[in-house]
Amino acid sequence: MMSSTESDGLLFVEESKEQDRLLNNKTNTIVRTSSSRWFMLFMGSAIGLINGIQNLQFAGFESTAVAFFEVSYVLGDLLTQAYYISFIAFGFPVIWLIMRYGLRFTVQCAATLIFIGTAMTAISTSNRNFFFVALTSEFIAGCAQVFVLCLPSLLAGKWFPTNEISTASGTLVFFYQLGNGLSLLTAPLVVTKEFLGATLGMRAIVTFTSISIFSFVMFIMIRLYFAEKPEFPPSEAQATFSTSNTSFAKSLKNLFTDGDFVLLMFSYGIDFGIFSSVQSLFKSVIEDNFTGISDATTGQIVSFMILVGTPAPLVFGIILDKTKRFKFGFTGKMSVGLETAAEMTYPEPEGTSSGILVWAMSLFTTIFIQVMRYLLTLSNVYVNVFIASCSVVAFIFTCFMQPDLRRTRANYEIIEDSDHK
Repeated sequence: MMSSTESDGLLFVEESKEQDRLLNNKTNTIVRTSSSRWFMLFMGSAIGLINGIQNLQFAGFESTAVAFFEVSYVLGDLLTQAYYISFIAFGFPVIWLIMRYGLRFTVQCAATLIFIGTAMTAISTSNRNFFFVALTSEFIAGCAQVFVLCLPSLLAGKWFPTNEISTASGTLVFFYQLGNGLSLLTAPLVVTKEFLGATLGMRAIVTFTSISIFSFVMFIMIRLYFAEKPEFPPSEAQATFSTSNTSFAKSLKNLFTDGDFVLLMFSYGIDFGIFSSVQSLFKSVIEDNFTGISDATTGQIVSFMILVGTPAPLVFGIILDKTKRFKFGFTGKMSVGLETAAEMTYPEPEGTSSGILVWAMSLFTTIFIQVMRYLLTLSNVYVNVFIASCSVVAFIFTCFMQPDLRRTRANYEIIEDSDHK
């Protein structure tokens, strides 16, 4: 079994001598790309997919869940909002843990919480008195999200060379958003009111149990095979990067006093607060304004909205690796924003900058859901004006950013220095 400090075993290092770079004649530090990075990316993407499904699994059949558990719509909303509330409550302690214990710890915690959450969700479908079991499962999934959404920059930075970092980060975000879309697409098909009884229906039980089994398999794989880092660093910046002497308080101070990072934090938080709020409330908006539309059709409409933008993180990641131009679009902004934060705040830990961005997203999402739900009681026009106004504010913040790409510059400076030697 691989320990937290070991990186042997599954590390099949590419033997091409052209990929080696002697960085320092005294320390003989070598940069080399490991082929096992793709296996690490697969495991990270798999838990991201499951966590993305957990995010909106109850939003896909909220009215059916309310009827089954016999609770009010206010409590029904908590099944989705608990996911974001838990991030707000536990975000900074978890960010500290990530910074303190590293990548392997982060992935293992995510996999453990995801398995517990999926198991509790499966249990909750078997009895209409298990509402608080379902609610607890969403709180646990929200805690797992803190670890999952810190993964893209952290895993990509530790395992991938400079020309693949953004692609790897975009891949992780792609699978997370794919999980969002799939949960809204499939949930109304497996959970319908005509199957309600003592349980949520056999389809629901089988589906959620299958997800739980898959998450358990990934938990075991990660426990056995996921490594903290490759034998050799994949980039010059990673070779000289260390968090061993980094103070969490000092790191937070550096980030919150960086004007460009603060602009990015508000821009990112507002944009994804809007996006997450809309995908959480869109189903109820359709049901309130259009009659005769089935849950399945509503789910297809909302999932289409999400799935259309799902390839964007991967596409923008490839573009970033080729161009290093970080002023970005909207759905692709999830991966681009995380990578921009890692670039402009280097050598601060990637997990810290990513965690703060996602914390801001969760905060704005929680606020926007309440504001938009109130505005919906007045008029849809007010909601549209609110969304448009917030988008303009986020765009203005983005325009004023002048990101300093420190990580990329560090790579070039180290290469030039080693060449001179």
